[in-house]
Amino acid sequence: MLFPSLRVPAARVAARQYSTAAPGKESVLSLYRNLLKTGNKFTDYNVRSYVNRRVKTDFRKHKDLTDSSKISEVFSFGQKQLEIAKRQSVISELYKGEASVMESYATGA
Repeated sequence: MLFPSLRVPAARVAARQYSTAAPGKESVLSLYRNLLKTGNKFTDYNVRSYVNRRVKTDFRKHKDLTDSSKISEVFSFGQKQLEIAKRQSVISELYKGEASVMESYATGA
């Protein structure tokens, strides 16, 4: 879980209908790309690199899944994490902090 402290209310999660059929390769790749794009929207260098590293690690960890119910479960979890990451990236934009040492070094400031 990318952000364990942020929980979506159970009623809201239950209201969403996620497909029980295993998602196709295109859907999985789309989710992967969207998670990486959303991760790059974070203003803080440390959070940005953590999210991208976590996405890559989790996708590698589950690349050999063959059970369609487990694939659907992991895919649904990824969709929920994408929604959370999108909300967090907006909050990150609203409450920008000082640039980290890494960001200052990269921009030459």
